[in-house]
Amino acid sequence: MSFLISLLLPFLICLVLALSSTALWWSSLQNPWPFFIVGFLGLLGIHRVIQIAIEVLKLFWGSGYFLEIRAAPSAMELVQENLTIETFATSAVLVALGIPLLLWLKQALSAQ
Repeated sequence: MSFLISLLLPFLICLVLALSSTALWWSSLQNPWPFFIVGFLGLLGIHRVIQIAIEVLKLFWGSGYFLEIRAAPSAMELVQENLTIETFATSAVLVALGIPLLLWLKQALSAQ
């Protein structure tokens, strides 16, 4: 079941970024809970866009397809396939794009 790490990693990154930025800016936000909710959903949306872009690039660069026909892989093969550089690169891009989104959201919802 350790292959679930690659599925949960982006979700956890979105959750940690949204929670930590909400906690950090709690006193400067007029409405911290809407900030958390919109920030979390925005980060998840950014992740989906990144993932779609990666899958489209795979189609044109020949390194994979949306649907592949193959025999059922073993658990170890699933772990090796899912914990790839792609997973960590996607997560890094998510953090890099998510921080500016949260900063912008903070400015939009701050109590000034």
